[in-house]
Amino acid sequence: MRTVYEMEESAAALFLETARNHKITCAARPAQFTRIMRQNTGMVGELLPWGHEKDGLERHNPLIVAIGDSVTAGHFENLQPLNGPFDKTRPIEIADPREVYHEKFRRKLIDTYEQTSVSVLNAGIAGDTIFGMEQRLKRDVLSHNPDLVLINGTINWQPDKTTADFRQALIRMIDRVRSETQADLILMTPNPVIWSSQDMHRLFRERIDCVRDLSAKQNICLADICGIWEEFLKSGYPLRKMLSNKTSHPTKTGHEVCALELMKLVVEAE
Repeated sequence: MRTVYEMEESAAALFLETARNHKITCAARPAQFTRIMRQNTGMVGELLPWGHEKDGLERHNPLIVAIGDSVTAGHFENLQPLNGPFDKTRPIEIADPREVYHEKFRRKLIDTYEQTSVSVLNAGIAGDTIFGMEQRLKRDVLSHNPDLVLINGTINWQPDKTTADFRQALIRMIDRVRSETQADLILMTPNPVIWSSQDMHRLFRERIDCVRDLSAKQNICLADICGIWEEFLKSGYPLRKMLSNKTSHPTKTGHEVCALELMKLVVEAE
């Protein structure tokens, strides 16, 4: 299905301009991934100055794996209320992977690096937490030998866990990506969410701060999406009107903002 809800055109234009002008705060850049995008042409090693892979095989086309929750999965408006009875045989939300941020990012890469065929594996699962993502990391990420990994798993939560638990799970995921692949890594902060309680909002802010802190301390690329939203929200535009499901899912424009920030990291690595 296609998502149809969107911000007003004038607000969306201002939001995108805010994203274009946003300054990246992290020092790290995905330099290796950028080099791969520049060098890979989808041709056999005999026709390339860089030859084959170290294992003697042909160079595989660049692969990005995005692991996350419903935002990464590409979920938008609700089709059924989550706080009432619903039909389990029908979808609860519109899923439109054509408009998800990593697909928009892929298209921007294609426009910039026209000689290669870059692919994105969508490992987003609606409702999943960082703990579920850690459990399926090998199956959904590591086994594919990616060139770039995006981790966007801050929104959903388990009530019996603490921020320290979140931090340790994310550290373990980072360590495994670094030790078991050659991939560059980008951590992502989420879009703001409308929470039902101040305590849930506080824990959410703690998780965002944790992602930012780990980026700085471990020299990992950071796409600080939350920072862009916070900057735009200073204009007074209502957060609820920026969310297709009125609580947590960005509109198409919100996903475009993510793609712009990811692309900025790649371009600045040149």
